Amino acid sequence: MTAIQGAGPRVVVGVTDSKGSRWALAWAVGAARRYGLPLTVVCAYSTTVAAVHPLPVHDCQREAAEEVVRLLFAEVCGGVPADVPVAAVYAMDLPGRALTETAHAEDLLVIGTSGGLGGGTRRYCARHTRCPLVVVPRAEAAELLGSPVKVARRHRRDVPAL
Repeated sequence: MTAIQGAGPRVVVGVTDSKGSRWALAWAVGAARRYGLPLTVVCAYSTTVAAVHPLPVHDCQREAAEEVVRLLFAEVCGGVPADVPVAAVYAMDLPGRALTETAHAEDLLVIGTSGGLGGGTRRYCARHTRCPLVVVPRAEAAELLGSPVKVARRHRRDVPAL
């Protein structure tokens, strides 16, 4: 994975260590493959503990976020896909703000749902994003499509772009 990519449309996906994130990542990888776009994975981590102990805790939280992204790619795609340019953004910020600040007007923002009633990140993104937003349904509804691995592999470059 590289640092943040330059200009041009891309698929931006928010991830955490949740079932909903697995589905969002699978959907985002499939969309990136289908439309030939680069993928930017955003993983935000808590600012509450880091405000009290800025340096060592910040480093540990970032390492944990990097591990979450590695594990998600391993589980959903068998590793970082070789056929999609992938960048990662690790932000010590609230998830919604990190996502809407990373995604630009020409991007496609993808998030999952936890299935909870709160939906704070989903609502924040819907109100503040400047680009199209895809909310992948909560895991139980998405499971009708098959496993996240099958969804991620479903789209290939031979499918014509819109």
